[in-house]
Amino acid sequence: MWENMTSILKWVSILGLVAVALLSDMAGRYEGLLNLTICLTGAVFVQRAVWLKEYGWAGVCVLAVVVFSPLLLVTKIFVLMGVTCLAACLMVAAAFRPQPVVAL
Repeated sequence: MWENMTSILKWVSILGLVAVALLSDMAGRYEGLLNLTICLTGAVFVQRAVWLKEYGWAGVCVLAVVVFSPLLLVTKIFVLMGVTCLAACLMVAAAFRPQPVVAL
């Protein structure tokens, strides 16, 4: 029961973020504030997804945070490249971690 409600709330909040993001162009002079709100909400979702060990959702939320951040396009591209590089380095470090040998 609790898992179903959590899943429903997650999907409703994601749909709400997408709807607000699509309508942010019509916000007029409040567009920057709306994009900042989307960015901060995505950051909260990233923290929660990492805490629940749902790294796929965390990656999607990081992408939303970077896309709707109030940074220039060039800065967004370099931030995404940096996050991708960091994720790749962490995966390589985890893959080459020494494994314990079973004693016979």
